[in-house]
Amino acid sequence: MKNFSLLFLFMLGVLAVGSAQDEEAARAYKKAKRALGAYNLDQNANADKLDEAIDMIKIATHRMPPAADADTGLHPVGSC
Repeated sequence: MKNFSLLFLFMLGVLAVGSAQDEEAARAYKKAKRALGAYNLDQNANADKLDEAIDMIKIATHRMPPAADADTGLHPVGSC
């Protein structure tokens, strides 16, 4: 019984960590979107926002799990 409860606590911790990483990736994506929007409004005054957007995109793409149904726009040869 003691082993079962320890296993349960361990699994709960693993789920919490995984959930936090997904949340962090989503937050980085939103920050990147906001920074890129600011850069697009005034490119001369907000040049640093482009660098911030690039950094946030890198964080988001490294932490987000790949979607099984992601549409990359690439199609196999002969399937058009």
